Amino acid sequence: MGLDTHALLRADSGVLVHTNHVLAPDLEHLDTEERPCSRTRFETASKLSRNGPRSKALMEEILRSHREWPHSICLHAQGGGEDDSHSVAAAIVDLSDLSLAVANGTPCTHDFLTFRLHA
Repeated sequence: MGLDTHALLRADSGVLVHTNHVLAPDLEHLDTEERPCSRTRFETASKLSRNGPRSKALMEEILRSHREWPHSICLHAQGGGEDDSHSVAAAIVDLSDLSLAVANGTPCTHDFLTFRLHA
């Protein structure tokens, strides 16, 4: 793979938000389809991440958000249509705590289970 396929992303105020579209300007040529849902979810997550101190509770709130439906962060299948997207899991990585919290299913209806690495 060439250098034009990788980019370093930096966290904004300690939080890195990512959805399903290319964020690095140098790699936009790799994003071959328009993704309005992804862009809306990115903007929603970015705004919500500024709503308080960084915490697991805030990250869970963001991942459970139904704002901007039908382009919400937490998506539910509607039962029809070619693009019937839905959330199948959600994850929160805390590098300072060496932990990974995972909701196995839609994050608004499933608890987050936390796994920790031991140094």
